[in-house]
Amino acid sequence: MGKDDCLLVVVEKPVVRVGQAAQSKSTMEEVEEEDGADLDMHDDGTVAMKKPRA
Repeated sequence: MGKDDCLLVVVEKPVVRVGQAAQSKSTMEEVEEEDGADLDMHDDGTVAMKKPRA
């Protein structure tokens, strides 16, 4: 049963992150348009803001 529990956790984490990303996607797009900065989405769920180079 131990393997099943671990496998279940591994499957749940990405689903939660995808849900959070979907909810905040519109907000992040608005911020990108307002600030003119590029938002890079990473697989680990973090976001890196990069200012456009002149």
